[in-house]
Amino acid sequence: MLKFFKIGIVVLGILLFSTVYFRFEVATEKTFKERFTSKVDEVQNKIEDIKNNLKDLNTIKKVMDYEVLIFDFEQASFGVCTGTLIKVTDTTSIVLTAKHCIGVSEELVVENHKVIDIEVSVSQDLALLTVEGVLDFKKTTTIRKQNAIMNTKIYGLGFANSLEFPLIGKVLVTTNKKKHFVRMEVKGGCSGAGLFTKDLELIGVVTARIGGFGLGIYIPIESVFEFFEEVGYEG
Repeated sequence: MLKFFKIGIVVLGILLFSTVYFRFEVATEKTFKERFTSKVDEVQNKIEDIKNNLKDLNTIKKVMDYEVLIFDFEQASFGVCTGTLIKVTDTTSIVLTAKHCIGVSEELVVENHKVIDIEVSVSQDLALLTVEGVLDFKKTTTIRKQNAIMNTKIYGLGFANSLEFPLIGKVLVTTNKKKHFVRMEVKGGCSGAGLFTKDLELIGVVTARIGGFGLGIYIPIESVFEFFEEVGYEG
């Protein structure tokens, strides 16, 4: 009897061990699958980030075709602002920029071409420069009709200290009808830069930054059209 009891205890122990081991094995396999799935998701997310960054860089590269560097005429080695080429005729080029860029010098040049006429807004920080000649290797931009909506991703290229500086951010809020915030780093020399949609449509003009907050202020495109009407510009 005792012998059978001992055998029963051994069998019960084996069964309990087998059950615990099976559960441990299942749990271990589940944990491994969860970890593996988590790693796969992490890698896929990184790949998507890389793809998005490449798309952003490709967009910025295309934006470069429309953006121009505005120089101080007397110190042409130092860029002071950025502008966007919006029209070309047989003899002139028209550049959109910020009005406060005009006050830095009595005479300006754009990409080594002399500015021969300036139109400024009475109430907005906007200006149109008529430049002598046709700017080499630059294209005129397509101008969008409507303002960007909240959280729209927009792109720009500013010539900070005479070097190209990518501007990538999202529209945040409207301070009023004529000024919008955008979350992007704006540096000195980026004033007057155009902001573009992913489809390379001009959506606004950078005019200021809010230091320490990573925010910029830009004039939305509907207000730019009001400026065009104000100065009698017809694209």
